Amino acid sequence: MRMKVHNKGQVVIPVDIRRQLDISIGDHLDVEVDVERGQIRLHKPASSVSYRVGGSLASLAADKPFPSGEDVDQALRDSLIDGA
Repeated sequence: MRMKVHNKGQVVIPVDIRRQLDISIGDHLDVEVDVERGQIRLHKPASSVSYRVGGSLASLAADKPFPSGEDVDQALRDSLIDGA
């Protein structure tokens, strides 16, 4: 099967292949490159707990500012001093 590389370096995975491999929008794929053979292999990893947990927590952070590095450093210093 031949596919076109688009202007942003994107390649579309045809729907038949996505169905066969059960690939859905938002799924993560592992990429393996074999330079000697000129091949790129995509692998759908087994369901990962970290992806599921991360996705489930994302809604809790909606409309909340992301803390700066300084804020994180200060929170760590405070917890070490307070023993929390």
